[in-house]
Amino acid sequence: MNRVDRDDTGVEREASASALLRYVHAVRQYGVDTESALAALGLQQQDIQNSQLRLPSKTHERLMLELVSLSGDRLFGLNAGLIVQPDAWTVLGYILINSASVGDAMARVVSYEKLIGELGTSHIEPLDGQICMSWQAHLRDPLAKRHMVENVLASWFSFGQWVADSKHPPCKVLFEHALPDGVSNTDYEHVFGCSVYFDQPKSGIVVDEEILALPLRQPDAALLTALENHAQKQLLGLDANAQSWTGLVQVELRRQLQIGVINKSEVAARLDMSERTLQRYLRREGTHYQQILDELRQKQAMQYLADPEHSLTDIAQALGYIETASFFRKFKTWTGMTPGEYRDSMLSELNNGHDFIG
Repeated sequence: MNRVDRDDTGVEREASASALLRYVHAVRQYGVDTESALAALGLQQQDIQNSQLRLPSKTHERLMLELVSLSGDRLFGLNAGLIVQPDAWTVLGYILINSASVGDAMARVVSYEKLIGELGTSHIEPLDGQICMSWQAHLRDPLAKRHMVENVLASWFSFGQWVADSKHPPCKVLFEHALPDGVSNTDYEHVFGCSVYFDQPKSGIVVDEEILALPLRQPDAALLTALENHAQKQLLGLDANAQSWTGLVQVELRRQLQIGVINKSEVAARLDMSERTLQRYLRREGTHYQQILDELRQKQAMQYLADPEHSLTDIAQALGYIETASFFRKFKTWTGMTPGEYRDSMLSELNNGHDFIG
């Protein structure tokens, strides 16, 4: 098995599942059924609409490669970037929409891009009297990397023109990779409306400095403040979880709980290690696999019980219990109550006009 793409701390890079939305929406325009491609990675449509679910970089790469193959488009990544989808950018998309100018929006991409993922790093720097916004990809597969880099730059371009209500082209566009076989510079120049260069030291979009002052179409300073406060809390949460094996196991178990199938060996395999090695890493952090799973199940059970539309049997199945009775026994060890008693007490609190926090 190939080693996964980890950073210097040994932690695998991840990205929001919703970052896959733009690829999936794009490939459907080719008449492709994406359900099988998602299923091959253990995913469903609802997973990639979940901005809180974060997936390993190799999952993003594998899906990109599959969609490129299904589309038959040598420029799939580039063309997919022309679809403007703020929801695929998670909260960052709405932060950008509510920024005052192009320059403000660019700066916020750098500040908050980790909310989308860690598959690459953005930089803004002067270049020959102009401004270059570049993206350094942290990916392993060369083909997936090429399509993702082209997608990011095309997304910046199309989103920027849309949010600024401007048709101003860049000065030039740079790509580190070579011009792909079977396409021409003209294909790229048609997209960006400017000269495009390959085999460059970096991949980025170069603009004149005055472009930074262009106002955006609907800035809202009050909403922007609220969105940034929310984004900063999310970043703190990511920083707290991302540097631990416990956090990585939580990510994998949340993904499994989305489909109601819990598999310890798959968790270990997706983290590129044996179950025994995973348990050893978790012990160093003062926890173990079952404890992490129980805590996640308890939290989700309480959330499900808050909604009377969810039957107790459905909740047990959603949490990966084969037998409803097993869920009942476990829940009672957590809370001292059966799930039904807990739900009744919660509803009673609500009916008495009190806030209930599970």
